[in-house]
Amino acid sequence: MNASTLGAKNLWVAQYLYGKPSNQNLKNTDYGSWQYTSQMYYQSTPNLRSHNLDTSIDYNNIFNASQGLQDVYRLYNANTGEHFYTLNFAEKTNLQNVGWRYEGIGWLSSSSGSPVYRVYNPNAKGGDHYYTMSKWEAQQLVNKGWRWDNNGAPAFYSNGSKNLYVAYNPNASSGSHNYTTSSYEQNSLLRSGWKYGAVAWKVN
Repeated sequence: MNASTLGAKNLWVAQYLYGKPSNQNLKNTDYGSWQYTSQMYYQSTPNLRSHNLDTSIDYNNIFNASQGLQDVYRLYNANTGEHFYTLNFAEKTNLQNVGWRYEGIGWLSSSSGSPVYRVYNPNAKGGDHYYTMSKWEAQQLVNKGWRWDNNGAPAFYSNGSKNLYVAYNPNASSGSHNYTTSSYEQNSLLRSGWKYGAVAWKVN
């Protein structure tokens, strides 16, 4: 297994270790987590004498959910070419029910930080959304006929260590902006003619 090509720090490796892990006996720390045993029993606890535990070592706490972070759902409308991003599970489900394709978790959003606003263009074919950290920019679009989403409250917050990239398609009337944490996706769009490759804000 080549750790450098598989994103090793995010891997949980299912292979058993020999020897007792300790601060002086850490195994395979090139990987994010390593399974120690799937057959651990606690003899002092009646319930666990007959129910085994799967026990792993998570060296950097990668696989434990961080507090205060929310999933951002990413959906795609094949009829308009727009990607849409929301924290709201009910909204995500409703869009799926009317034909949007769910593409998974776009990123993790903090519940605090610098606000990110979302505005909606009802005049674009099929509608269009735009996301910006600039309330002034959002207000300028609203003055031109766009509408505030989320009643003008922040849709997301910029706070984290990962880059969220934005690219712009000048030929699209809807779905003209794409947001992704994937540098591969971003570079693919730029190579195909999209413009304005930049970091939109920071995420987790």
